[in-house]
Amino acid sequence: MIFIHLASWIIIILLGYKLINQFKKSFGKLAYWGMLAKVLGVLLLAITYLYYYRDGDTLTLLRQINEFNLNQGTSFSNYFSALFAPIDPFSGNPRTVFFIRLMSPFGILIGHQYFLISTPLLLFSYWTTWSFLAKTAPHYPTDKNLWILCIGFLPTYLFWSSGLLKDTLANGCLMFLTGLLIEFYHRRQLKWADLLIGALLFYMLFMTRH
Repeated sequence: MIFIHLASWIIIILLGYKLINQFKKSFGKLAYWGMLAKVLGVLLLAITYLYYYRDGDTLTLLRQINEFNLNQGTSFSNYFSALFAPIDPFSGNPRTVFFIRLMSPFGILIGHQYFLISTPLLLFSYWTTWSFLAKTAPHYPTDKNLWILCIGFLPTYLFWSSGLLKDTLANGCLMFLTGLLIEFYHRRQLKWADLLIGALLFYMLFMTRH
């Protein structure tokens, strides 16, 4: 298992480096600071709930993900059956069930500690946030710096869009989809890759918020 964790972390680090370089072309060193801001957002959320509230949604989700993996960890067949079983919309909270299943593989691959399992959401949030800025900044050059400040570095926004929360996933989906709409409004065309990603994120948004 240690080799799986190590390989997963190498992939995450390389992916984070690739994302920073991707946005560095448009935003320079702000891309580095944006990633640091996301990391600080996760740490602040974790510290607030672990040492101040001592409980809350984000810690409950962590426990539920760990319990799901522990309960289904007897065999791969049991795990995958549980992972892809239909979600009953009338049983408890289907949004939470979807989120737990979505994050479950990351717990196995990366680790079940709070910051470790939050890392994929951190990268997702960073990617969708700065994708939104990259798509919209050319169309609103006079407001570019204001948008970067509010969306990339505003503490309140970072706090609720960086940690192990359904809000992080939903917000990231909204960021990317809104960027697509603005780009389509100005250019009247979209790349096929963006359309396919947009369809997937729309489904994730629906499953998280319906």
